[in-house]
Amino acid sequence: MLALTKELQNLEVIQLLRVLFFLLLAIAVFSIIPLLMYWANCSGTSLVQRVYLAHNQLYYAGYSGSMEERVEFLFTFIRLESYHVGKRAIHIRGQVIKKTKNFYNSNAFLARNRIRT
Repeated sequence: MLALTKELQNLEVIQLLRVLFFLLLAIAVFSIIPLLMYWANCSGTSLVQRVYLAHNQLYYAGYSGSMEERVEFLFTFIRLESYHVGKRAIHIRGQVIKKTKNFYNSNAFLARNRIRT
């Protein structure tokens, strides 16, 4: 459009169209930067879960989020009451020590939870 209207720049309508075109172009260029920052921040925010047995202890661990929004958790089972293994989920009931960690602090407490992975 700019190449087509270069020779007709002295007309008011063409000047207005060129200004509007430059304005839309500037908005498009500057709006891509926040979108890229949002995408970079949100990439990798899926939930990662692991159930494993180590040192004769059952653990359920995982994390979600990325960068400063990342939250890590660890459930250490003290007493296993029941469990059920299904096609798409594992249900575990028992007494656990829950540890959470995020960008700002770390917490640990004793809890009686039912965990579904």
